Amino acid sequence: MSKSYRRSKNLSVFISESVNYENYLFSDRCSRWLKSLYYLIKVNIEGNEVFMSWLKRLFGLEQSKSNQVNPTANNDTTTQTIPPERMGLNGEYDQSGLAKRVALAFDQDPQLNDIDTLWVAQTGSTVVLKGKVPSQDILNKMVSVANTVNGSSNIDTTAVSIS
Repeated sequence: MSKSYRRSKNLSVFISESVNYENYLFSDRCSRWLKSLYYLIKVNIEGNEVFMSWLKRLFGLEQSKSNQVNPTANNDTTTQTIPPERMGLNGEYDQSGLAKRVALAFDQDPQLNDIDTLWVAQTGSTVVLKGKVPSQDILNKMVSVANTVNGSSNIDTTAVSIS
């Protein structure tokens, strides 16, 4: 039996056993990075998906039909209005609302949905992109898409490298 076959078999056994302990593995003590790594390995071995969505990879969220890139606020007349950069995927208040809506916009663009070496964050109304992209054209496309999201005033790409 070759070493690579044994490694592959052991990894498959690990994944199948881990599925049973998924809730334990993903408790609040588990880091976001470990969750992403686990799902990436699981997806590649089981072949359920080719790429993990931006929302799933960055925020652990599944896409739903009710999620919107530019939703309207769910305000009633007795509360304060929600700033556009704090508006969530469904119009609710969300501290990371802008970053989540940019991630959703990236998911909806077929040219951007398979890039897994870039992260999206926000500082106020500034979208912060960090990591690596394959080309300047892709980075320009990402900046263009991020600028279409309501609430984004600036796109910071200083922490992005072209590889």
